[in-house]
Amino acid sequence: MKTAADFRHEAWEALRGKWLLAARACLVLALVDLAISILMTFAPAQTRTFLIDGQYVAIPIRGNIYTLVETYPLLALFYLALYGLQPALEIGLMRFFIRLWAGDTPVPSATVFSGFSQFWRALWLYVLMAVKVFLWSLLFVIPGIVAAFRYQLAPYLMAEHPDITASQAISESSRLMEGHKWRLFCLSFSFIGWLLLGALITLGLAYLSPIVAVLASAAYSLFFLTPYLNTALAAFYRDRVPQPSGGPDHAGPTQDDPEDPWHTAQ
Repeated sequence: MKTAADFRHEAWEALRGKWLLAARACLVLALVDLAISILMTFAPAQTRTFLIDGQYVAIPIRGNIYTLVETYPLLALFYLALYGLQPALEIGLMRFFIRLWAGDTPVPSATVFSGFSQFWRALWLYVLMAVKVFLWSLLFVIPGIVAAFRYQLAPYLMAEHPDITASQAISESSRLMEGHKWRLFCLSFSFIGWLLLGALITLGLAYLSPIVAVLASAAYSLFFLTPYLNTALAAFYRDRVPQPSGGPDHAGPTQDDPEDPWHTAQ
């Protein structure tokens, strides 16, 4: 049975010569997240009163959907719609790393955006997962964490099998993770050292310049940690779900595909 070290080794080998390619895929999702965050800063500020040290203090709150709902429901709905783009992009990103691990050379932007072909399925999947994890968390923190690991493979299943429903993906993930949740926890936890290294680099550079520290942290995450972690998780998924007999999923074009219009344009 493979260990966390085995999955990290497979990820490292799969990324050999393809780190920039993987970083480009991660950048697509990062730019969308950044755009949403920037748009949220333009939302009208909502004033809330808090009791601090025996005194009521009015504090303006900006970028919070929950406060927007009360006075600007249509605007809040618009921002919720923006956040609704993320599940489809996540599905596309997971498809990218599944294929990257398999030795393919997927086109970053086209493969990540290919998740929009499953927009409603992806959105419903993430809603169901969030609700289930929340309900388990009501019992205690630990059941919620266990539930999160139980459903971890559901988005990967949807990425590789576009016709699967959200309920089927969740049920299959629960079956596949039976007896393997601890292995996935160990794999995730094995990256704690890299996370701490990134934090130390950021703190060290913060003494020189906060801007340099932020840029270095973003570069470390984008060009190293995020591709490494996502490829290792794709390796874990493939360990639990053997390669289909039909070969790699080709829902998105590859740079080696001569009929790929994205490749021709580039």
